[in-house]
Amino acid sequence: MTAIRRSRAAFIALVLSLGAGSVMAQKPGDIPRRPRLPDGADSNSAASYRSLALQKLQSDPDKAADALYWATRLEPTTAEFIWGYRAALLLADRQMALDYLTDDPGIRHRPQARLLDSLNNRARMLDPFLRPWLDDVVITELVKDEARRSVRQAQGEEFSESELDFEVRAYLSGTDSPLSPYLEFARGHLAQAIGGWQNRERREPRNAGIHIELARAFATAGLLDSARNEMTNGLELLRTSDTTTMRLFYNSKASLEYFIGRVDERRGQPDSARAAYERALVEDLSYYPAHVQLGRLAYMRGDTAANLQELARAVDVKGDDYVCRLVYGSALAAAHQLDSAVVHLRRAIDLEPWAARPRIILAVVLENQGNHAAATESYRAFAERAARNDPMLPTARARSQTPSP
Repeated sequence: MTAIRRSRAAFIALVLSLGAGSVMAQKPGDIPRRPRLPDGADSNSAASYRSLALQKLQSDPDKAADALYWATRLEPTTAEFIWGYRAALLLADRQMALDYLTDDPGIRHRPQARLLDSLNNRARMLDPFLRPWLDDVVITELVKDEARRSVRQAQGEEFSESELDFEVRAYLSGTDSPLSPYLEFARGHLAQAIGGWQNRERREPRNAGIHIELARAFATAGLLDSARNEMTNGLELLRTSDTTTMRLFYNSKASLEYFIGRVDERRGQPDSARAAYERALVEDLSYYPAHVQLGRLAYMRGDTAANLQELARAVDVKGDDYVCRLVYGSALAAAHQLDSAVVHLRRAIDLEPWAARPRIILAVVLENQGNHAAATESYRAFAERAARNDPMLPTARARSQTPSP
Protein backbone atom coordinates (compact mmCIF):
# COMPACT_ATOMS: atom_id res chain seq x y z
CA MET A 1 0.00 0.00 0.00
CA THR A 2 2.66 2.48 -1.00
CA ALA A 3 0.04 4.99 -2.13
CA ILE A 4 -1.19 5.29 1.44
CA ARG A 5 2.29 6.14 2.58
CA ARG A 6 2.58 8.66 -0.27
CA SER A 7 -0.54 10.34 1.13
CA ARG A 8 1.23 11.24 4.37
CA ALA A 9 1.52 14.93 3.48
CA ALA A 10 -2.20 15.10 2.73
CA PHE A 11 -2.99 13.41 6.04
CA ILE A 12 -0.87 15.91 7.93
CA ALA A 13 -2.40 18.90 6.16
CA LEU A 14 -5.81 17.55 6.97
CA VAL A 15 -5.31 16.91 10.64
CA LEU A 16 -3.48 20.13 11.41
CA SER A 17 -6.82 21.86 11.08
CA LEU A 18 -8.82 19.52 13.28
CA GLY A 19 -7.77 20.46 16.78
CA ALA A 20 -9.47 23.83 16.77
CA GLY A 21 -11.56 25.70 19.02
CA SER A 22 -19.40 32.58 18.67
CA VAL A 23 -22.61 32.35 18.47
CA MET A 24 -24.85 29.38 17.87
CA ALA A 25 -25.94 29.60 14.26
CA GLN A 26 -28.57 27.81 12.30
CA LYS A 27 -27.65 25.30 9.66
CA PRO A 28 -27.51 27.03 6.25
CA GLY A 29 -30.68 26.56 4.31
CA ASP A 30 -33.91 25.20 5.70
CA ILE A 31 -34.14 24.23 9.36
CA PRO A 32 -34.06 20.43 9.42
CA ARG A 33 -37.06 18.51 10.61
CA ARG A 34 -36.66 16.74 13.89
CA PRO A 35 -35.55 13.16 13.27
CA ARG A 36 -37.90 10.49 14.53
CA LEU A 37 -36.72 9.10 17.85
CA PRO A 38 -37.13 5.48 18.97
CA ASP A 39 -40.41 4.66 20.65
CA GLY A 40 -40.47 5.84 24.24
CA ALA A 41 -37.63 8.37 23.83
CA ASP A 42 -38.12 11.85 25.22
CA SER A 43 -38.48 14.31 22.32
CA ASN A 44 -37.75 17.20 24.70
CA SER A 45 -34.43 15.70 25.76
CA ALA A 46 -31.27 16.82 23.99
CA ALA A 47 -29.66 13.61 25.23
CA SER A 48 -32.17 11.57 23.22
CA TYR A 49 -31.04 13.29 20.03
CA ARG A 50 -27.41 12.80 21.01
CA SER A 51 -28.02 9.06 21.38
CA LEU A 52 -29.70 8.91 17.98
CA ALA A 53 -26.80 10.83 16.42
CA LEU A 54 -24.25 8.36 17.76
CA GLN A 55 -26.23 5.48 16.27
CA LYS A 56 -26.38 7.17 12.85
CA LEU A 57 -23.06 9.02 12.72
CA GLN A 58 -21.30 6.79 10.20
CA SER A 59 -24.23 5.15 8.43
CA ASP A 60 -26.28 8.34 7.99
CA PRO A 61 -24.26 11.44 8.99
CA ASP A 62 -26.93 13.78 7.60
CA LYS A 63 -29.43 12.37 10.06
CA ALA A 64 -26.85 12.53 12.83
CA ALA A 65 -26.25 16.20 12.02
CA ASP A 66 -29.99 16.90 12.13
CA ALA A 67 -30.27 15.14 15.49
CA LEU A 68 -27.39 17.10 17.00
CA TYR A 69 -28.76 20.32 15.51
CA TRP A 70 -31.92 19.76 17.55
CA ALA A 71 -29.89 18.91 20.63
CA THR A 72 -28.28 22.34 20.34
CA ARG A 73 -31.68 23.98 19.99
CA LEU A 74 -33.01 22.31 23.12
CA GLU A 75 -29.85 22.96 25.15
CA PRO A 76 -27.95 25.79 23.46
CA THR A 77 -25.49 26.22 26.31
CA THR A 78 -24.10 22.67 26.20
CA ALA A 79 -20.75 22.68 24.41
CA GLU A 80 -20.72 18.92 23.82
CA PHE A 81 -23.79 19.06 21.58
CA ILE A 82 -22.39 21.99 19.60
CA TRP A 83 -19.07 20.24 19.02
CA GLY A 84 -20.87 17.05 18.02
CA TYR A 85 -23.04 18.93 15.53
CA ARG A 86 -19.89 20.32 13.94
CA ALA A 87 -18.37 16.84 13.66
CA ALA A 88 -21.52 15.43 12.05
CA LEU A 89 -21.59 18.27 9.50
CA LEU A 90 -18.01 17.48 8.54
CA LEU A 91 -18.85 13.81 8.02
CA ALA A 92 -22.02 14.62 6.09
CA ASP A 93 -20.15 16.52 3.35
CA ARG A 94 -16.71 14.97 2.93
CA GLN A 95 -15.47 17.18 0.10
CA MET A 96 -16.55 20.32 1.91
CA ALA A 97 -14.87 19.01 5.07
CA LEU A 98 -11.63 18.36 3.24
CA ASP A 99 -11.68 21.83 1.67
CA TYR A 100 -12.47 23.39 5.03
CA LEU A 101 -9.91 21.49 7.07
CA THR A 102 -7.10 22.01 4.56
CA ASP A 103 -8.06 25.69 4.27
CA ASP A 104 -8.81 25.65 0.58
CA PRO A 105 -8.88 29.30 -0.63
CA GLY A 106 -12.39 28.94 -2.00
CA ILE A 107 -13.97 27.71 1.22
CA ARG A 108 -13.57 30.65 3.57
CA HIS A 109 -16.52 32.67 2.25
CA ARG A 110 -18.98 29.79 2.04
CA PRO A 111 -21.85 29.81 4.59
CA GLN A 112 -21.02 26.27 5.71
CA ALA A 113 -17.45 27.29 6.58
CA ARG A 114 -18.71 30.24 8.61
CA LEU A 115 -21.09 27.92 10.43
CA LEU A 116 -18.29 25.49 11.28
CA ASP A 117 -16.15 28.36 12.56
CA SER A 118 -19.05 29.59 14.65
CA LEU A 119 -19.78 26.20 16.17
CA ASN A 120 -16.10 25.69 16.89
CA ASN A 121 -15.68 29.01 18.65
CA ARG A 122 -18.99 28.74 20.49
CA ALA A 123 -18.16 25.36 21.97
CA ARG A 124 -14.73 26.57 23.11
CA MET A 125 -16.27 29.69 24.62
CA LEU A 126 -18.84 27.72 26.61
CA ASP A 127 -16.36 25.10 27.78
CA PRO A 128 -12.62 25.63 27.28
CA PHE A 129 -12.07 22.26 28.96
CA LEU A 130 -14.15 20.37 26.40
CA ARG A 131 -12.76 17.13 25.05
CA PRO A 132 -13.14 17.20 21.24
CA TRP A 133 -15.27 14.09 21.14
CA LEU A 134 -16.01 12.58 17.70
CA ASP A 135 -12.91 14.18 16.16
CA ASP A 136 -11.34 10.72 16.09
CA VAL A 137 -14.19 9.54 13.86
CA VAL A 138 -13.83 12.59 11.61
CA ILE A 139 -10.06 12.17 11.32
CA THR A 140 -10.25 8.45 10.60
CA GLU A 141 -12.98 8.73 7.98
CA LEU A 142 -11.43 11.66 6.12
CA VAL A 143 -7.97 10.13 6.13
CA LYS A 144 -9.47 6.93 4.74
CA ASP A 145 -11.12 8.97 2.00
CA GLU A 146 -7.79 10.56 1.11
CA ALA A 147 -6.02 7.21 1.16
CA ARG A 148 -8.69 5.65 -1.05
CA ARG A 149 -8.38 8.52 -3.52
CA SER A 150 -4.59 8.23 -3.61
CA VAL A 151 -4.66 4.48 -4.10
CA ARG A 152 -7.11 4.75 -6.97
CA GLN A 153 -4.87 7.28 -8.67
CA ALA A 154 -1.88 4.95 -8.43
CA GLN A 155 -1.67 3.20 -11.79
CA GLY A 156 -2.16 -0.53 -11.63
CA GLU A 157 -2.25 -0.74 -7.82
CA GLU A 158 -4.96 -3.03 -6.52
CA PHE A 159 -6.31 -2.89 -3.01
CA SER A 160 -9.15 -4.11 -0.85
CA GLU A 161 -11.16 -2.02 1.55
CA SER A 162 -10.13 -4.23 4.46
CA GLU A 163 -6.46 -3.79 3.60
CA LEU A 164 -6.90 -0.04 3.26
CA ASP A 165 -8.68 0.10 6.61
CA PHE A 166 -5.86 -1.85 8.26
CA GLU A 167 -3.16 0.36 6.74
CA VAL A 168 -4.90 3.58 7.72
CA ARG A 169 -5.50 2.46 11.28
CA ALA A 170 -1.89 1.30 11.57
CA TYR A 171 -0.70 4.68 10.32
CA LEU A 172 -2.97 6.62 12.63
CA SER A 173 -1.98 4.60 15.69
CA GLY A 174 1.75 4.88 15.02
CA THR A 175 3.69 6.57 17.79
CA ASP A 176 5.43 8.86 15.30
CA SER A 177 2.21 9.88 13.55
CA PRO A 178 1.46 13.62 13.85
CA LEU A 179 -2.20 12.63 13.98
CA SER A 180 -1.89 10.53 17.11
CA PRO A 181 -2.29 13.32 19.71
CA TYR A 182 -5.55 14.47 18.13
CA LEU A 183 -6.96 10.97 18.12
CA GLU A 184 -5.89 10.27 21.68
CA PHE A 185 -7.36 13.55 22.91
CA ALA A 186 -10.67 12.92 21.14
CA ARG A 187 -10.87 9.43 22.64
CA GLY A 188 -10.22 10.73 26.15
CA HIS A 189 -6.74 9.20 26.43
CA LEU A 190 -5.33 12.36 27.94
CA ALA A 191 -1.95 11.07 29.12
CA GLN A 192 -1.20 9.74 25.64
CA ALA A 193 -2.39 12.95 24.02
CA ILE A 194 -0.22 15.05 26.30
CA GLY A 195 2.78 12.84 25.65
CA GLY A 196 2.24 13.08 21.91
CA TRP A 197 1.99 16.85 21.97
CA GLN A 198 5.08 17.09 24.15
CA ASN A 199 7.02 15.00 21.64
CA ARG A 200 5.92 17.30 18.83
CA GLU A 201 6.71 20.36 20.94
CA ARG A 202 10.30 19.16 21.43
CA ARG A 203 10.67 18.87 17.65
CA GLU A 204 8.89 22.16 16.89
CA PRO A 205 9.36 24.40 19.94
CA ARG A 206 8.27 27.55 18.09
CA ASN A 207 5.02 26.14 16.73
CA ALA A 208 2.38 28.17 18.56
CA GLY A 209 -0.40 25.79 17.58
CA ILE A 210 1.26 22.84 19.30
CA HIS A 211 1.58 24.81 22.55
CA ILE A 212 -2.10 25.75 22.28
CA GLU A 213 -3.26 22.17 21.72
CA LEU A 214 -1.06 20.94 24.56
CA ALA A 215 -2.59 23.62 26.80
CA ARG A 216 -6.07 22.34 25.96
CA ALA A 217 -5.11 18.76 26.71
CA PHE A 218 -3.57 19.79 30.04
CA ALA A 219 -6.69 21.78 30.92
CA THR A 220 -9.02 18.90 30.12
CA ALA A 221 -6.84 16.65 32.27
CA GLY A 222 -7.09 19.13 35.16
CA LEU A 223 -3.39 20.05 35.02
CA LEU A 224 -4.17 23.74 35.22
CA ASP A 225 -0.76 25.24 35.96
CA SER A 226 0.71 23.41 32.97
CA ALA A 227 -2.25 24.47 30.82
CA ARG A 228 -1.69 28.09 31.71
CA ASN A 229 2.03 27.92 31.03
CA GLU A 230 1.57 26.32 27.61
CA MET A 231 -1.15 28.76 26.54
CA THR A 232 1.01 31.68 27.66
CA ASN A 233 3.89 30.27 25.61
CA GLY A 234 1.63 29.88 22.59
CA LEU A 235 0.40 33.45 22.92
CA GLU A 236 3.92 34.79 23.16
CA LEU A 237 4.91 32.95 20.02
CA LEU A 238 1.90 34.36 18.19
CA ARG A 239 2.84 37.85 19.29
CA THR A 240 6.43 37.56 18.12
CA SER A 241 5.82 35.79 14.82
CA ASP A 242 3.27 36.07 12.06
CA THR A 243 3.84 32.52 10.90
CA THR A 244 3.14 29.08 12.33
CA THR A 245 2.82 25.58 10.97
CA MET A 246 -0.71 25.29 12.30
CA ARG A 247 -3.72 27.10 10.91
CA LEU A 248 -4.92 29.50 13.60
CA PHE A 249 -7.83 31.48 12.17
CA TYR A 250 -9.97 30.21 15.03
CA ASN A 251 -7.40 31.07 17.71
CA SER A 252 -7.74 34.81 18.12
CA LYS A 253 -5.52 36.26 20.83
CA ALA A 254 -8.67 37.41 22.63
CA SER A 255 -10.00 33.85 22.77
CA LEU A 256 -6.68 32.54 24.08
CA GLU A 257 -6.56 35.17 26.82
CA TYR A 258 -10.12 34.12 27.64
CA PHE A 259 -8.92 30.53 27.96
CA ILE A 260 -6.25 31.68 30.42
CA GLY A 261 -8.90 33.54 32.40
CA ARG A 262 -11.10 30.47 32.65
CA VAL A 263 -8.12 28.39 33.75
CA ASP A 264 -7.23 30.99 36.39
CA GLU A 265 -10.79 30.88 37.72
CA ARG A 266 -10.45 27.13 38.20
CA ARG A 267 -7.07 27.69 39.83
CA GLY A 268 -8.80 29.89 42.41
CA GLN A 269 -7.03 33.02 41.14
CA PRO A 270 -9.84 35.53 40.44
CA ASP A 271 -7.52 38.54 40.19
CA SER A 272 -5.41 36.81 37.54
CA ALA A 273 -8.56 35.73 35.74
CA ARG A 274 -9.87 39.29 35.71
CA ALA A 275 -6.57 40.53 34.28
CA ALA A 276 -6.76 37.89 31.52
CA TYR A 277 -10.30 38.92 30.57
CA GLU A 278 -9.24 42.55 30.49
CA ARG A 279 -6.34 41.62 28.19
CA ALA A 280 -8.80 39.80 25.96
CA LEU A 281 -10.79 43.01 25.60
CA VAL A 282 -7.61 44.95 24.82
CA GLU A 283 -7.05 42.48 21.99
CA ASP A 284 -10.63 42.73 20.79
CA LEU A 285 -13.19 45.12 22.24
CA SER A 286 -15.99 43.09 20.66
CA TYR A 287 -15.05 39.88 22.47
CA TYR A 288 -18.21 39.80 24.56
CA PRO A 289 -17.55 36.51 26.48
CA ALA A 290 -14.90 38.39 28.45
CA HIS A 291 -17.57 40.82 29.66
CA VAL A 292 -19.78 37.90 30.73
CA GLN A 293 -16.96 36.39 32.80
CA LEU A 294 -15.96 39.76 34.27
CA GLY A 295 -19.57 40.09 35.37
CA ARG A 296 -19.44 36.65 36.95
CA LEU A 297 -16.30 37.55 38.89
CA ALA A 298 -17.95 40.75 40.11
CA TYR A 299 -20.96 38.75 41.28
CA MET A 300 -18.71 36.31 43.13
CA ARG A 301 -17.14 39.16 45.08
CA GLY A 302 -20.57 40.63 45.88
CA ASP A 303 -20.43 43.59 43.51
CA THR A 304 -23.90 43.54 41.94
CA ALA A 305 -23.50 46.89 40.21
CA ALA A 306 -20.30 45.82 38.44
CA ASN A 307 -21.87 42.49 37.52
CA LEU A 308 -24.82 44.17 35.82
CA GLN A 309 -22.56 46.72 34.16
CA GLU A 310 -20.39 44.06 32.54
CA LEU A 311 -23.39 42.02 31.41
CA ALA A 312 -24.97 45.14 29.93
CA ARG A 313 -21.76 45.68 27.96
CA ALA A 314 -21.92 42.13 26.66
CA VAL A 315 -25.50 42.71 25.48
CA ASP A 316 -24.49 46.00 23.87
CA VAL A 317 -21.82 44.17 21.90
CA LYS A 318 -23.84 41.05 21.07
CA GLY A 319 -27.52 41.67 21.63
CA ASP A 320 -28.56 38.72 19.47
CA ASP A 321 -26.74 36.19 21.66
CA TYR A 322 -28.97 33.84 23.64
CA VAL A 323 -26.49 33.35 26.47
CA CYS A 324 -25.91 37.09 26.93
CA ARG A 325 -29.64 37.74 27.21
CA LEU A 326 -30.29 34.76 29.48
CA VAL A 327 -27.45 35.57 31.87
CA TYR A 328 -28.28 39.27 31.96
CA GLY A 329 -31.98 38.62 32.49
CA SER A 330 -31.23 36.17 35.30
CA ALA A 331 -28.85 38.65 36.94
CA LEU A 332 -31.43 41.42 36.74
CA ALA A 333 -33.99 39.12 38.34
CA ALA A 334 -31.58 38.30 41.17
CA ALA A 335 -31.06 42.04 41.67
CA HIS A 336 -34.87 42.52 41.85
CA GLN A 337 -34.91 44.64 38.69
CA LEU A 338 -37.91 42.68 37.51
CA ASP A 339 -39.20 44.84 34.66
CA SER A 340 -35.79 44.84 32.97
CA ALA A 341 -35.38 41.15 33.65
CA VAL A 342 -38.61 40.40 31.79
CA VAL A 343 -37.36 42.29 28.74
CA HIS A 344 -34.14 40.34 28.47
CA LEU A 345 -35.63 36.95 29.32
CA ARG A 346 -38.28 37.43 26.65
CA ARG A 347 -35.55 38.34 24.20
CA ALA A 348 -33.68 35.12 25.10
CA ILE A 349 -36.88 33.19 24.39
CA ASP A 350 -37.25 34.93 21.04
CA LEU A 351 -33.68 34.00 20.16
CA GLU A 352 -34.15 30.34 21.12
CA PRO A 353 -37.83 29.41 21.43
CA TRP A 354 -37.11 25.70 21.89
CA ALA A 355 -35.01 26.11 25.03
CA ALA A 356 -36.92 25.53 28.24
CA ARG A 357 -34.69 27.24 30.80
CA PRO A 358 -35.51 30.94 30.26
CA ARG A 359 -39.23 30.20 30.50
CA ILE A 360 -39.05 28.92 34.07
CA ILE A 361 -36.98 31.92 35.14
CA LEU A 362 -39.41 34.25 33.42
CA ALA A 363 -42.34 32.51 35.11
CA VAL A 364 -40.85 33.13 38.56
CA VAL A 365 -40.16 36.79 37.71
CA LEU A 366 -43.70 37.31 36.41
CA GLU A 367 -45.11 35.67 39.53
CA ASN A 368 -43.06 38.01 41.73
CA GLN A 369 -44.45 40.92 39.73
CA GLY A 370 -47.96 39.76 40.50
CA ASN A 371 -48.65 38.95 36.83
CA HIS A 372 -50.13 35.55 37.61
CA ALA A 373 -51.82 34.92 34.26
CA ALA A 374 -48.59 35.49 32.34
CA ALA A 375 -46.64 33.46 34.91
CA THR A 376 -49.05 30.53 34.51
CA GLU A 377 -48.59 30.64 30.75
CA SER A 378 -44.82 30.72 31.12
CA TYR A 379 -44.89 27.75 33.51
CA ARG A 380 -47.04 25.90 30.97
CA ALA A 381 -44.66 26.76 28.12
CA PHE A 382 -41.73 25.49 30.19
CA ALA A 383 -43.55 22.24 30.97
CA GLU A 384 -44.21 21.70 27.27
CA ARG A 385 -40.50 22.01 26.45
CA ALA A 386 -38.73 20.54 29.48
CA ALA A 387 -37.16 17.10 29.44
CA ARG A 388 -38.95 14.47 31.50
CA ASN A 389 -36.12 14.35 34.02
CA ASP A 390 -35.93 18.11 34.54
CA PRO A 391 -36.11 18.69 38.32
CA MET A 392 -38.28 21.79 37.84
CA LEU A 393 -40.92 20.01 35.78
CA PRO A 394 -43.19 18.92 38.68
CA THR A 395 -43.17 22.46 40.10
CA ALA A 396 -43.93 23.99 36.70
CA ARG A 397 -46.83 21.61 36.12
CA ALA A 398 -48.27 22.37 39.52
CA ARG A 399 -47.91 26.13 39.12
CA SER A 400 -49.38 26.10 35.62
CA GLN A 401 -52.56 24.64 37.09
CA THR A 402 -52.78 26.93 40.12
CA PRO A 403 -55.69 29.37 39.88
CA SER A 404 -54.74 33.05 39.91
CA PRO A 405 -55.44 34.75 43.26
